Amino acid sequence: MGDRARDIYPLPLLPVPIGTAKSPRARARACRRRRIVERTNAAIAALNSLYCAPCTDGRILKGQEPATAQQDEVIKYIIECIVTYIDAEGPPMRGADKNQDMENENGYEEGKCAGTGAPAPLKAELLSLPAEGGGFAACDYVGPEMAAFCQADPEVLVETWLAELLADRFRSGANIDPKEYAAVIKRLLSANMAELTAESSPHPLGMFAVWKTVDESQRLIIDGRPVNEYFTSPPYEFTCGEDLSRIQVQIGHLLQAAKCDLCDFFHCCEATDALKRFFGLKGIPAVLLRNIGVEVPADCVDHRGLTYPRLTTLPMGFGPSPGIAQSAHECIL
Repeated sequence: MGDRARDIYPLPLLPVPIGTAKSPRARARACRRRRIVERTNAAIAALNSLYCAPCTDGRILKGQEPATAQQDEVIKYIIECIVTYIDAEGPPMRGADKNQDMENENGYEEGKCAGTGAPAPLKAELLSLPAEGGGFAACDYVGPEMAAFCQADPEVLVETWLAELLADRFRSGANIDPKEYAAVIKRLLSANMAELTAESSPHPLGMFAVWKTVDESQRLIIDGRPVNEYFTSPPYEFTCGEDLSRIQVQIGHLLQAAKCDLCDFFHCCEATDALKRFFGLKGIPAVLLRNIGVEVPADCVDHRGLTYPRLTTLPMGFGPSPGIAQSAHECIL
């Protein structure tokens, strides 16, 4: 930024407006203004942090000069970017806690096409899940590079302020009927692939399904985009068709090849306690689970009557999952 940066930083934070309107339309406008200011302040705080400058709260204190013309120009530009982003993102979700809303309005569109690998309207009874997941402590077998991802070591994590700013962009998962979601959670709990807590996740993960066999079997995919923003890319490399085509043997020799499918491999790989805190799913009313025979302990329910599942195995959709699973498999071989 050079010498010109000294004329700009630290940028002052904008005062957050307090709405007093009573009409629904006026409250909606006030809510939008507040969202713009809050996200503008998040961007300003990030920029100040990059410049190692402190944040101020936007008020002109004694001995403090008003914002300069250059600062006003920069802040105006940030606001314009934020407005463009919010307009593209759409209105706030229904309810007070948009991140915990199962009826997500900005997720994947399901059922728009058919065929193996195509998105499918998620049905709990069609999900291809093991009778019992976990059982393989994959993280005990990986080398030090992948072990850092298993333990969520700071060296492989993105800076928190940046990760939160990026993760907040996503509305994870597809639209799922609450009763269908409860049925999915029941299957995950029955297979020891999830557990219940009373603690909500700041960026809960959604889910969707793709067809394994159309109208017969579905593959459950966890929308890991929010959690992936917290991790750097792990150092691993997979063998692909191009690699196999380059294998050479001496003249007169025959190359034999075979393949073996590790059934439900990710679902067998246990997640460490360090990773589980990133694998929180969307909250669900405890009564919905109890109505279908799931025992929900009282200490796993918050004051609103919600319980929060979290995954206990490596999910498809978490960026480092393939590297952890592959490294552990290679060690066993």
